[in-house]
Amino acid sequence: MWDVATGKVVRKFYGHEQRVNTVSFNFESTVLVTGSYDKTVRCWDCRTHTRAAIQIMDHFSDSVTSLVVPSSQTGRHEIWAGSVDGCVRCFDLRAGRVRTDVLVDPVTSIAVSGDGECLLAMCLGGKLRLVEKGGGTLLNTYEGHTHESFPLECTFSHTDEHVLGASEDGAVVCWDLVEGKVVHRIEAHSRPVSSLAYHPSETMLLTASYDGLVKVWTGVPG
Repeated sequence: MWDVATGKVVRKFYGHEQRVNTVSFNFESTVLVTGSYDKTVRCWDCRTHTRAAIQIMDHFSDSVTSLVVPSSQTGRHEIWAGSVDGCVRCFDLRAGRVRTDVLVDPVTSIAVSGDGECLLAMCLGGKLRLVEKGGGTLLNTYEGHTHESFPLECTFSHTDEHVLGASEDGAVVCWDLVEGKVVHRIEAHSRPVSSLAYHPSETMLLTASYDGLVKVWTGVPG
């Protein structure tokens, strides 16, 4: 963890036995949540200097690839985690419950819609799945991208009207959330697109790639 103003390292978190794949803060930025190749999710209290994690979730049978910790009042006691074991798990910390949605194919990225009602899961094999967050019902499937071996990301547009997924051929594909049709395709990079981030209020997309470039795109369907 770095101090933004000084650029100095203020703390290091130790405990994972293998590489860390994903990190996220809770709503209040008091707890850091991490997911690792060691098949665990760990929570760290940022307000103390305790070295040990305050909670360890070891319900996974393979690498944890992606985390979503809701940044709004809705679902702020939840942690969502995607795994190579083909499952997305929701940890309800307040109720002490875990719900598992089995998607079969390895999950490399997950995202939650702005209204908190839908979960988007990027799965190996070239399928992007939209799932009802409360009950696990499959709502839609999106195809048209390439996803066979690289860890790629997905996201919602700022209005939740479209979903976007990275592709190993260097493109970013945008689908209509309801109809499931491809409405836009950006030939973004020369190598697989590794990361996506959609602006919270404008039609603007940030992409990063294994080609070593980060690019900003405007006019992407919202």
